Amino acid sequence: MEFASPCSSVTGGGRSSSYGGGSIIQNNTQMKLGPNSNTKTTSSLLHKISSGMNNRSPLNNGRVLHSVYGTPYSSCGGIDDDELCSPQIPMSSEKKKASVFSPKMTTYSLDKENKPPSKIDSTLSNEKGKLDYEIAWRDEKIRLLEQERINLNSKMEDYAKQNLNLREELRKAQSNTSNPANELMQMRHERDSIQEYAEQIRQQKQNLQEQLNLIKQGNSNIEKEFERRGQVIQIQENQIKELSTQLEYYRTLSEQLQLDKEKMQQDMIEAQTNLQTKIAEYDELNGVQEELLRAITEEKKKATDLIKAQASDKTQIEKLKKENERLELLVDKLQSDMKRDHQEIYNQKILFNSTIEETQRKLQDDITKLTKLYDEARREIEEKDNMLSAQQQASQQKILSLTDQLREQMDKYERNLTLLKQEESNEKKRHAAQISKLKKELNSSMEMIKMLKEANKNLEDNFNQHQKIITALEERLEKEKQEKEELSENLDILKNKLPKMLHLLEE
Repeated sequence: MEFASPCSSVTGGGRSSSYGGGSIIQNNTQMKLGPNSNTKTTSSLLHKISSGMNNRSPLNNGRVLHSVYGTPYSSCGGIDDDELCSPQIPMSSEKKKASVFSPKMTTYSLDKENKPPSKIDSTLSNEKGKLDYEIAWRDEKIRLLEQERINLNSKMEDYAKQNLNLREELRKAQSNTSNPANELMQMRHERDSIQEYAEQIRQQKQNLQEQLNLIKQGNSNIEKEFERRGQVIQIQENQIKELSTQLEYYRTLSEQLQLDKEKMQQDMIEAQTNLQTKIAEYDELNGVQEELLRAITEEKKKATDLIKAQASDKTQIEKLKKENERLELLVDKLQSDMKRDHQEIYNQKILFNSTIEETQRKLQDDITKLTKLYDEARREIEEKDNMLSAQQQASQQKILSLTDQLREQMDKYERNLTLLKQEESNEKKRHAAQISKLKKELNSSMEMIKMLKEANKNLEDNFNQHQKIITALEERLEKEKQEKEELSENLDILKNKLPKMLHLLEE
């Protein structure tokens, strides 16, 4: 009877196992079944065991792991990191039409005098309303981005926990099952793939954080630009208020000068009336003087006639002379008074005319200066209005361009988030399918482990029986060796004694 050695290699009908115990299992199985057992049954059993051990890994030598934990954000249909951080995204015409400035925000209010506001005030209020609406819209977008980032961080933490759970399950499966060299390589490959996937998730999280920082920085720059524009607008408003105050002052001064001019004209009219009155009085005095002169002439004639007629009457002549002298003195006094009044009236007329001319010249100079100042102020206000309107148009265009860029960035970010959510949902589905597959394969591997334990127990029993048989055979061999040695010794003795015995027999 022949027995196979425990260290001999026997080739079965199935595939050889990847670890060193496969030849022992095959050899011991043949030893248990015996040389006359069915070879096909042994080969199928060995094929089932070896194929089950080879297919026990859920990752199939790294190929399944690569398909599940491959780079989900590669160029084969994922999100590019450059595209994720790029702020330039083309925007459709419909989104351009749906601008944040589409609502009509122009409001008019009446001031204390029930007058409508000026064009500058309405433009400034409209611009402030637009800026406030834009800032509120950006704050809301930033809040939504922060919420989305928090949700993504929580999802990434969930994925990290799932990866840790999977690694723990794999570690338990590794500790509960035998670990051949190829399965260790698969586990290492799986660990490297999981680390690579975690690194990709961290990189993606870092890219999202950088994009959020870029959006925050852009928003801070826009807010600084808004503050600077607001300061410029405030300065221009203050300048406009100062110019308006100066213009109001000049208007008040012009009205005051106009009133002074009217008052001076009234005074001039009164002075002319007084002058005409004085002239009339002067004419009356001239008439009185002429009458007095005529009366004096008549009296002189009468005196001459009386002197000629009454030459003898000296006393009467003396009286007439005295009366004549008195009348002459009265006439001289009247003439001097008339001359003095005439000179005073003439001087007053000259002074009044010079005063009127000086006042008219001053008024004309003041009116000319005020007209020039009014024209300069109006021209400066028009220049300021044009400059302010140009700056407002430029700032509005800048705000619109920044708004379009920010909207494009937000659309790009929303599309990237949508793609990321789709990838996450697909990845979650793949993870769920992989987990179910791992559970099924783990159950099959546990069943296979039970079968292997039973087979190992049977092999140990067979090995113990074979050891007993080998021990008995060794004892029998030792006995046969001893018998052979005894026979050889007896043969040597016989060989030594046989010639002597033959010699004795011959003798």
